[in-house]
Amino acid sequence: MITRADILKLKPGDRFELRCAHCGAAVSRAVALVPGCTPWPQEHQVPLLPAGAAMRLSHKQEWPEPPQIEIAVTVPDRIGLTLTDKWSGCCGPSCGTPNMLCRCGGTIATAYADCWQAHYTAFAPDNVTVSRASP
Repeated sequence: MITRADILKLKPGDRFELRCAHCGAAVSRAVALVPGCTPWPQEHQVPLLPAGAAMRLSHKQEWPEPPQIEIAVTVPDRIGLTLTDKWSGCCGPSCGTPNMLCRCGGTIATAYADCWQAHYTAFAPDNVTVSRASP
């Protein structure tokens, strides 16, 4: 499993693919980490990132807990995942509840794809491993 520390060690430009921590199946295409934070799109229903890019997301939690770190990829870069029926939103999933299943049945990601937001998939570090991709 990848740890929060492992995610923080990734450097901009590092290419990797995400794999299910339960079965080892690839759940993303090869992506490259973009530096810093990508500006949040002001338009709705657009990809958060270009294809082939990934970014770290940090979610604030109650102090003194450290922020939760996730890896976000655009929808076309996720592979082999199925949306569960555990989501809410008016036109697509928009809540922060894990709602994407791997082929093995493990719940490993959260899809965000409602009409009022940018579209992306976020992977929590305890659900995936990182495999280095060739340049």
